[in-house]
Amino acid sequence: MYNQLLELCGLEPEEIKKELPRIERTFQKWGITDKDTARAESRIKKYFDYHLRGVRKFLGLWLMEFVDLTLAREEGKTIVYPSYPPFSQIAATIATMSDDLYACVPECTIMAVMGQIFGNLLPTIEAGEQTYMPPGQAHCILLAIRLGAMLEGKIPIPDLLIPSGTTCDQSGKTDEIVQELYGTPVVHLDAGFDCSGQTTGYADALRVRYVAQELQNLAREFRSVTGHEITEKGVEQGTKQYGLLRGMYYEIQDLLKADPMPLSTKDFGIIGLGVSSCLRRFITGGLSAGKLLVAELKERIARGEGILPKGVPRVMVYFPHMADPAVTGVVEDLGLAIAVTTRSGVWDKVPSPYDSIWEKAADQNLRRGSRHSTASMINELKDIARTYQVDGLILDVLAKCRVHTFYPLKAKEVIEKELGIPVLVMEHDHYDTRDYSAEHYQSRIEPFAEILKARKAAKVK
Repeated sequence: MYNQLLELCGLEPEEIKKELPRIERTFQKWGITDKDTARAESRIKKYFDYHLRGVRKFLGLWLMEFVDLTLAREEGKTIVYPSYPPFSQIAATIATMSDDLYACVPECTIMAVMGQIFGNLLPTIEAGEQTYMPPGQAHCILLAIRLGAMLEGKIPIPDLLIPSGTTCDQSGKTDEIVQELYGTPVVHLDAGFDCSGQTTGYADALRVRYVAQELQNLAREFRSVTGHEITEKGVEQGTKQYGLLRGMYYEIQDLLKADPMPLSTKDFGIIGLGVSSCLRRFITGGLSAGKLLVAELKERIARGEGILPKGVPRVMVYFPHMADPAVTGVVEDLGLAIAVTTRSGVWDKVPSPYDSIWEKAADQNLRRGSRHSTASMINELKDIARTYQVDGLILDVLAKCRVHTFYPLKAKEVIEKELGIPVLVMEHDHYDTRDYSAEHYQSRIEPFAEILKARKAAKVK
């Protein structure tokens, strides 16, 4: 019944045979019908480069992570949910520490599978909105997905919640609803958004020490609740494994510098989301999928093949749509190559100067612009634009995400003045298409695309 879908998601015959009972139980729990399956097959063929085995393998990693998440309780796992974006070193460590433990950022897994693949994310969003997160109040859609899936019993109630306050002040309050309803312990990872712009690219030492203490407190509570221990040696190993995954991601990113560009951001985006979510399936299976994809992309580059013609304008889209590839596809349909996105940072490749593993983890997470300061965010955008030599930037004012409403207008002013490239700033929501559909997105992007094409043509002359 599901063979064609599973083959499109890169599962091999023996893997299908082994995993089919688990997949069927998962689909039954989510109410996924034959009609839904047919729609998923159609969406994969329409939006994703399924001719590339590497892309199919990454889709399969998402699908099987979704199965692992849904069945974690009935399969006897101790369950931990960090929030998005997680502290990568810690999230990667707990995701891979034991077969008896299941840890993931559930909202991203649900969004990728029920949103991008099945195109049926709205019921889960509405389940969160109809209870504690009413629409029209600027609540984060990611958190509505997280809460709605738990309230409906689609995913298990966890044994521990780890909301991160480095960029989001809503995640902790949302998890406290689950704590009140079900008694689930919550360990907050807080860090005030108060770094000085003078320390761009590096986190303030005082803030690093504070967050390092928060991480050590998490380790104590984690052992108390789960019986598993987050040790310094374990974090070092988890960081090493995650570093290999990030390295694979950067290798693919560097191949996108080729002209014509060999891979769509619709495909690259699902890889980046899985990497930034620190999923177990990506950490354990992402390297082999990435190696396969790198080889395929190098063959395309050697043949001079690309998703768009050679010489089209190249842009940075800071937030490609994470729930609907049709929205991201608008940019490419208008003849712009998305050369780089939010997860292609420059500064996080710089080694940390700290000795303690807790301080290293704090430093490497807090130095990113979105967790540092508005000045740092603008400088990060400038560095990425220079590194990838883009012709323009598309920046979103995320009305439901406070940290991403601070900088876009000032960034436009600074970047246009200092780099001399156009910047489009627009209100958007890259999780929800009800108010910000592909059609709405196209109406804003189309004039900008014409400006970039005209500028590019003038340079060629």
